[in-house]
Amino acid sequence: AETIKSILQSDGYAATTVERSDFVRTQYESRVGTTDVDDNGLGEWAAARKREDGDGCFARELAGLWNKDVRPEMVVSGIRSPAEIDALEDVFGSGTVTTIALWAFPEKRFNRKYDAFMDDDHEMYDTFMERNTRELDEWGCADLYLDESATDFVVSNNNDTVHLQRHLLIVVDSVYGTILEGPIESPFKGKDINEFRNLL
Repeated sequence: AETIKSILQSDGYAATTVERSDFVRTQYESRVGTTDVDDNGLGEWAAARKREDGDGCFARELAGLWNKDVRPEMVVSGIRSPAEIDALEDVFGSGTVTTIALWAFPEKRFNRKYDAFMDDDHEMYDTFMERNTRELDEWGCADLYLDESATDFVVSNNNDTVHLQRHLLIVVDSVYGTILEGPIESPFKGKDINEFRNLL
C-alpha cells in the first residue's frame, strides 16, 4: 500500500493509505474495551461481527474515513473478500475501485511473519494455519484470486521488494496512465479450487 501511495504521489496524485486489519483492531478495542487479544481472537471477533452486520461491514465503515473535502486516492490494504469490494463501491461509486490481489506461497508468508522456516513443530504453525484457513474459506479470500470479476490484478509477492515494486508500477500505470508493457495475467486464471489449494 505504501509503495502504491508513493507511485501515485510521484505522479502528482494526493494519496493516503488505510490498513484494514489496524482498523478492525481499533474497532475491537473501542467496542470490547481491551487491547488484550491475539490475531486469532481478533479474527473470531471480526467473523462474528460480519455474521451479524454483513460481510462488508468493516470495509463500509473504513470507507467513512475518506476525507471528502481533500478527496485523496485511498489505498486500502488487507481487503478480504468480494463483499468488501462491493461495500467500497457502494460508498465510492461503481467502477471507481481497483482491486490488486497480492499472493505469496504460505512458506514465504510464514518466513516473513515469524522470521523462521515453515515447520509444523514451530510454536506459531497452528495459529498461522488457522488464520490461513479462516481467511481463505470463511472470509472469501479465495474468491479474490479465483473470481476474475472480483479482482482487476493478481500480483506475485514471492520475490524481492524490487520485483514487487516493478509490478505495482505497471499496475498503477495501466490504471492511471500509459501502460508500460503488457498487462499482468493472473497465475490462477482457469484454475479450479483444488489447483488453487496447491499454491495457497
